Amino acid sequence: MLAELLAAIPAERREVFVLTQLMGLPYAEAALMLGCPIGTVRSRVARARSSLIDLLKDTESDSTTAGAGAAA
Repeated sequence: MLAELLAAIPAERREVFVLTQLMGLPYAEAALMLGCPIGTVRSRVARARSSLIDLLKDTESDSTTAGAGAAA
């Protein structure tokens, strides 16, 4: 499920999210690796988190709605 959610967000957000949140790289190190300012890494991680939360809520909502329809 995580792979599906990650695949649904833009590549530049996915890349910094994986590097910093899943692989544990410090933001400064990720910025050096990617050749961008640390502020860019911070904003991309924040946007990735927000996108993933929204996608997860949508997924939960869809499964709840599907479950309610099956029960009726």
